[in-house]
Amino acid sequence: MDTVTLSKQNRLFWLGRYAERVYTTTQYMMKQYDHLIDGGTVDYGTFCQKMGIPCVYDSGDDFCHQYLFDSLSPYSVRSSVEAMMGNGMVLRETITSPTLAYLQMAHTAMDLAAHSEAPSLNALDTPILVVEMGIGMRVTRTYGDRLITGILSLMAHLGMWSAPVMPVAPPIVSSDGYVSFVNASCPGIFFPSSSHTAHVEEGQELGVIADPLTGEVRDILKSPASGLLFTLREYPVVYEGSLIARILGGSL
Repeated sequence: MDTVTLSKQNRLFWLGRYAERVYTTTQYMMKQYDHLIDGGTVDYGTFCQKMGIPCVYDSGDDFCHQYLFDSLSPYSVRSSVEAMMGNGMVLRETITSPTLAYLQMAHTAMDLAAHSEAPSLNALDTPILVVEMGIGMRVTRTYGDRLITGILSLMAHLGMWSAPVMPVAPPIVSSDGYVSFVNASCPGIFFPSSSHTAHVEEGQELGVIADPLTGEVRDILKSPASGLLFTLREYPVVYEGSLIARILGGSL
């Protein structure tokens, strides 16, 4: 059994503390947010008092947004996610890459939610459609056309559109939701060798990470499972732990 240094023990302790804090406070905030959407109020003053944090919020809406996403506040959920991720990166060799991938997923989800207009519009009772297109930081005419077709089909289904619409492609449905993650093991430039939405086999090469100065291949990324490559990184610059791909396996 390997020896765990005092420094690693301390990091593991705080990784667990911050992860627990993120989970418990997120569960509480989800209930408060649902209550707010239903027209209720949030007793954020009592919450702050019980948590022992300063009450600097102007309203229930302000509390829900700032307590979740304010990166400058040491009491926010976002700050706890940042601290959790920081400890996880230092402990990568101890907790292994799959565990770090889940931390990265939580960090990415928090970052996306912080810049999303969906919570604000929902608070105003305005329905909103959130679309995930599978490849980040890219917009193409093909996906734009598919999105417009889907919106018009939905409007026709709701009786809001009477003109003819294009048929919608059959959706791909996962029956068990088994998803595998591929993360960068080192910084560099990512060059994909597989196509988005392709079916890949376990062990198949998905791409390589190269040194931007020498061109030397620093890592060859392979699929951990057989399935649908439904997420593939488009932005080439990667850092250790960056999400590269997601593969949907199991029964489709």
